[in-house]
Amino acid sequence: MIELVMFDLDNTLLNTSDLEQFRGQNGLGQKSQQWVDQLGHAYDAGRNRVHYSAAHLHKIAQHRKVGVFTRSPRAYAHALLNKAYPGFPWSIVIAYEDVTNTKPHPDGLWAAMKHCGVDSPDKVALVGDEKADILAAYRAGCWSFLDRGLWAAKPSNENYWALERIPDMVFAGPDELLARLEAPIESLPELERAGLSALVNGSPRFDSFRHLIPLAHGGGGAFINSMGRLFSNYDELKYRSSWHQLTHEIAAHKDATVFPAHWIDSVRTFVRESWPVQNVRDTIVTVVPFKPGRAPRLEHLLAQLANSHANSPISRFNNISFTPDLMSYKNGVKSHNKEHLDRDDRFQNVKDHLVVKNPGSVLRKHVIVIDDVVTTGASLIYASKYLRDAGASNVHCLALAQAIGPQ
Repeated sequence: MIELVMFDLDNTLLNTSDLEQFRGQNGLGQKSQQWVDQLGHAYDAGRNRVHYSAAHLHKIAQHRKVGVFTRSPRAYAHALLNKAYPGFPWSIVIAYEDVTNTKPHPDGLWAAMKHCGVDSPDKVALVGDEKADILAAYRAGCWSFLDRGLWAAKPSNENYWALERIPDMVFAGPDELLARLEAPIESLPELERAGLSALVNGSPRFDSFRHLIPLAHGGGGAFINSMGRLFSNYDELKYRSSWHQLTHEIAAHKDATVFPAHWIDSVRTFVRESWPVQNVRDTIVTVVPFKPGRAPRLEHLLAQLANSHANSPISRFNNISFTPDLMSYKNGVKSHNKEHLDRDDRFQNVKDHLVVKNPGSVLRKHVIVIDDVVTTGASLIYASKYLRDAGASNVHCLALAQAIGPQ
């Protein structure tokens, strides 16, 4: 499936966190042998430099082409690659000076495809460690693989920003990449994997991030689990969205009353996996309510889920109920999309209008709230807050997909 693997250089192929003085403006242009020697001495002074050994790269190169796409200067990149991987047959090396726009722009990946004779971006993967790598892959239409093997023990904000883009694959080192490279579909978020994989019992992946209430509205937030991605309708993402099945499925089911079986199966998996630590046997599964004037789309999904549970119980040890009208919106609530509400207005709109209809019904219960596509997270955040305020012991927020933007 993947014919070309492009690697980021710094802190992906090699551990170079202490070599930044060679990577900036001082590294541009033709360099003397003295400069190359100084870089070599600095490289030798470090420990555990090589993350991907030549043996790892040769295994990858047995069935596909292998290249490098780095934001670092050309002299720096070639000096380090020659030192760490002498004689390795790179298919292409693209450095800072080799493209008009470097990462997060996709120019380098498109140049590599042309040079290597790869005719479609879905046959290319970019392996990197930063948000810029993920964005470059998305904009080029390629697979995005995030290697966190050289991250510090405590992830930084930069690491979190990379995870927040929900790469196609997240892993920790070359051995794990080698094990997964032949079947990258199996590493996708659960709803995407379930829609493409022939495996019935793949390892489920639910990406969870804390979404925050703006400080102007009091702060706070909630963790939201997503089962997949929706690539938003931006020109920068058109090449990736063109072959992204879940994006097309969500568009096709915008007004649906019946949903694909793998959607229901994926929600069942989340319900089964999300039992709280506390001894809580009663679980209520509900949805973010429809707004007045809109079709009760998620309510139909919940009914289909309830029917599936009736035919084949998700769990025989817990009492699971499905309640579509646990919450509602008061009159006057606005449509986020139709009225083009910005982030602050969305939070204010939900905050003022969402209510728990019967607070006593959730007392000491475990509640799972389902939404379709998360952008700001306002609906699920306030659903979680108001359900907890009503006495729910635990609230898990689940979105079918996280909206992915161009930045």
